[in-house]
This record gives sequence, structure tokens and C-alpha cells, in this order.
Amino acid sequence: MFDQKNRVLIEIRQNIATAILLGMLTSAMAFLIFVTTQKNFQTQSTFLIVQNDASADLYTLYKSSEFFGQVLTEAVTSERFINEVYQNSSADLPTLESGKKERIEQWQKMVKVESRPNIGGLDLVVMSDEKESGIAVAQKIADVLVTKNNLFRGGDEKSVEIRLLSGPIVETNPSLKTVLLLMASSFVAGAGAVVVYHLSKKALLEQ
Repeated sequence: MFDQKNRVLIEIRQNIATAILLGMLTSAMAFLIFVTTQKNFQTQSTFLIVQNDASADLYTLYKSSEFFGQVLTEAVTSERFINEVYQNSSADLPTLESGKKERIEQWQKMVKVESRPNIGGLDLVVMSDEKESGIAVAQKIADVLVTKNNLFRGGDEKSVEIRLLSGPIVETNPSLKTVLLLMASSFVAGAGAVVVYHLSKKALLEQ
């Protein structure tokens, strides 16, 4: 066991320059690929699902909020919802493809929505290259969710309300923390590959 650790340390010392170089190259390549494939901005919003049923107990309300959250999560990425967003749309909204399939795929890459059953709400993230475009999409989605949610969940207009808790909040994408974590993990992977390669090579020669 001690000899094996010693051999690893020796290999690291003997190939440290190569390991650092490959680690830096791997880190730089990962950074370049990641940054060039990401949108410049992400616009975040949080919504609360409120049920106006005074006779229901807390457990029933919780399960209903969970159900409505799942339904609306699916609805936001549907063709009908997209059409509602783009009805009387502003100039800041991005242009979508004309084909139905391509239109939905483009929308689903841009808009990410997640149900939060613990609070009975929804988290929305809009990815965009232009700040104004992301804000415009987030605002239109909020308008449809707040004023027309009954079109997608069923029931009457007043039984369930969707309220905007926060947002739209715009952040640069990717965040500095994400970039640093990616570069650090890529560096370790690249440097580690050098050590593993030389240890494997030496083991084969000794056989």
C-alpha cells in the first residue's frame, strides 16, 4: 500500500509540468466550449399557486397545489401557451421558427419551468442572448399565467390564482461560480489523466 502511494507521488513529481500543461489546456477548452454554447442572460421569476377553497384541509390544498404545479409546468412548454404569449406580442420577443415542432423545441430550449411543491409554486427561467428579450418573454409568460391560467388547468377563473412572488430578475449567464467550478474540475481531470496514463504505461512495461 505504501509502495503504491509512493509510486503515485513519484509519477506526479516526474510529470508535474506535463500534468499542469494538459490541465490548463483542458480547462481552457472546457471554458471556451461552455461559454460559446450558453446564452448571455437568464431571467428568473417565481410564482405562487393560491387556491380559494376555504373548506379544504391543509393536506388537500398541498396535494392540489402539487397537481396544479405539474399541470402548469407542462402547459408552459405547450404550443397553446406559446400562442398565448405571442398573441399581440411586443417587438422585444424573439422570433420563433414557423414549423410547429421546431417552434416548440426552440421555446423549450429558451424557457425552463420547474414545479416547487414544497411552497406550492413555480420557478421560471428564461435564457436569452439579449437582456430585453429575456425580460419581455418572462413578463409575457407571467401575464398569461396570472390572467389566463384557467385555460390550461381547467375549472373556473377564481378557484385558483397564480401570483408573481419575485422577478423578473436578470443575471449574467453563466455565473462566475459555475465557470470557476467548471475550470477547476476540467483542470483536475486533465492533470489526472496524465498521471493515470504514465502509471498505466509503467505497469504494462513492468509486466
